[in-house]
Amino acid sequence: MHAHLLPAIPARRWLVRAHGVAIALAVLGVMVVTVAATVSGWGALRTRSVAGERARTAVEIAAQVRLEAAAVSSAARHLGLRAAFSNAPTAVADRQQVVLYALRDRGAMHALRDVLAASATGRTQVIAHENLVVVYDAAGADRAQAIRSIVDSL
Repeated sequence: MHAHLLPAIPARRWLVRAHGVAIALAVLGVMVVTVAATVSGWGALRTRSVAGERARTAVEIAAQVRLEAAAVSSAARHLGLRAAFSNAPTAVADRQQVVLYALRDRGAMHALRDVLAASATGRTQVIAHENLVVVYDAAGADRAQAIRSIVDSL
């Protein structure tokens, strides 16, 4: 599969200036390229699904950011990706990167989680529950535990 099937997520390196110190902010959007191939064929496990908009609102509150929806192509939708949200336009100002994926089912979630977790570097965390995957990295206040709690409660 090709990267054009998935929503565009920003490049991996960001530079944030805080008190004169340059802080690298890791962004895992580059790894989305491998998702399409991995997600296909994982439809066997069916459980309840959390709606993307509901998850978006909950993650926005926990992370204290605004997530923008990304377009999901019909091919990516066919492979299990239902919705994608990111704070990419404001990530530098937010001093954190949050990417939320809502997938078809738990099987697709496991496939995506495994790919992203294997590629995560530094303080980047991959938080998964039901049909949701959140990729989180902070250069400032770390809100990972709040995000994990809210995602697990959905």
